[in-house]
Amino acid sequence: FNFLNFYNTDIFHPVFNILLPLSLLLFICIFLKNIKPKMVFLTIFGFLVLDFIILSATSPTCSQIVCYDRTTTALITSSLFSVVYLIILLVKNKKRS
Repeated sequence: FNFLNFYNTDIFHPVFNILLPLSLLLFICIFLKNIKPKMVFLTIFGFLVLDFIILSATSPTCSQIVCYDRTTTALITSSLFSVVYLIILLVKNKKRS
């Protein structure tokens, strides 16, 4: 368990980048009336499992212009998921009201 220390940036920096968009998504979900929290948490849990699989397969590639690593992948995937899922929740909320 030597790799599970707080200073291991390969593990904890992507996790922090995943949590920021998801916490904003959950904050906005508070204001939606017709949404079941259980389904939201199950969907987010499924995304987290899928995202950890994607992050474990991502190898860092750097060029002279941009460096693409796990942190960038985590931020892009969680932001994209949060925006798409928020749109889905807003449409569902609109249909039910």
